[in-house]
Amino acid sequence: MKTPNFVTALSGVALATSGIVFGLCLPSSAAELWDWSYDGGGSQGGSGTFTTTFGPGYLNLITGITGTVETEQITSLLQPGDFGGNDNFLLFGLANPQLTFWGVSFASATATNYNLRYAGNSTTEYVLSGLWGSYSPVNFKAELRLCCSAPTTPEPSMLLSFITLGGLMLGGAVRGARK
Repeated sequence: MKTPNFVTALSGVALATSGIVFGLCLPSSAAELWDWSYDGGGSQGGSGTFTTTFGPGYLNLITGITGTVETEQITSLLQPGDFGGNDNFLLFGLANPQLTFWGVSFASATATNYNLRYAGNSTTEYVLSGLWGSYSPVNFKAELRLCCSAPTTPEPSMLLSFITLGGLMLGGAVRGARK
């Protein structure tokens, strides 16, 4: 009976370990985080984070928001259609991610509703509307956080799959070394 080839056994262990690490890094949902900000046009500016999930085509549905608007804390994301005809979609896949013509709506700490939307003239023209339907042209940008997605939990089925695959490969390597 042959003893297992050390390199073969070690590669199986390495694969199983990398499977565990890879499995822990996989999100259990398709949520993504985007850093966004706006300024200019006489506004006091605003910034924060969008949490999105994949929508139809090149659209991400904004499902959460944090940050500030006109020096006020943002307290909640409004449901689609609640203010300014908002759809809460972020269009991606272009050089610059952009909001749709209907935009995203949210409430501030003073219970003021705001709508931030694409103005329709170029990829950099946006408007912020608030109380009494006032509009201010602003510059908007959003950037996907490439290194970090929304907080996630490991996907148990993926983790188990990689552990099983590593174990099977290790078992096969040991059996192959015995022959």
